[in-house]
Amino acid sequence: MKSHVIGLVLIVGLLGCGGNEEAGPDAKGAAVELEAQAQAGDSAAQFNLGMMYYQGAESVEQDLMKAYAYLMAAVKDEEYKNMDPVKMALFDLKQTLSKEDQATAQKLADELASP
Repeated sequence: MKSHVIGLVLIVGLLGCGGNEEAGPDAKGAAVELEAQAQAGDSAAQFNLGMMYYQGAESVEQDLMKAYAYLMAAVKDEEYKNMDPVKMALFDLKQTLSKEDQATAQKLADELASP
């Protein structure tokens, strides 16, 4: 539960309140750190980064293939498998992405799930 709270605080901080403002160095650094944690197999980081790529954030441009990959990696952890935001995002992504894009993203997800 603590990792969810930290993740939500991180997402809110990265999303920011401004509209078209450029991401500050703290937001960019946080995204880089989150990326490193996600690639190291941290499910909480995979979830948070997947949602950031899905929604687009101040320091992370929307990328639906990366969103799919990170969320699919996160659901390997039972804690994230049944979360409504994850289920809704993956449902939407499966409707949006082509089968080829899903397969490409799934390869990345498999790599992320077993670093």
